[in-house]
Amino acid sequence: MSEHSPEFITSEFTVSTDDADKIAAVKAALAANVHVFVFIYRDGCGHCVAAEAAWVVFTKEVNKRSNVAAFAVSSAMMGKFGTALGDAKVSGVPTFRCVHDGKATDYNGGRSVSELIEWMDGATPSQTGGRRKKGSRKRRKTRKARKKRKTRKTRKTKRRR
Repeated sequence: MSEHSPEFITSEFTVSTDDADKIAAVKAALAANVHVFVFIYRDGCGHCVAAEAAWVVFTKEVNKRSNVAAFAVSSAMMGKFGTALGDAKVSGVPTFRCVHDGKATDYNGGRSVSELIEWMDGATPSQTGGRRKKGSRKRRKTRKARKKRKTRKTRKTKRRR
């Protein structure tokens, strides 16, 4: 049986036992309509233990922000939340989910801290209210490309005359 790290298992953001305070914290985050990121793990799972270290760092980063929350929930405790965290019967572990407005979206990307933070940034709206900041790089490149195409067409037309 794989051992969980003490930092992970004793964290205030890890629901591994029937601790009423921790369960209430998850339910409060769901009720506050913030983006809730959940790491669903199973005791004895080597893949889950391998993902713990990145999740601990990710949780510290996430819980500094105001519009998001992150929790690790044992698959044995999923029944305590009903369908609030998505389907209580997970098909495989570890499972990473984002829950917002009653909708759960599973994440199937990498398990490094940077990849998890990138997932969070993509799943949550920015401070301006949209997912992409106005005047982003991609948009500017598109405008430049259109301008270049237009200039080339104009040159070709002038040569033909």
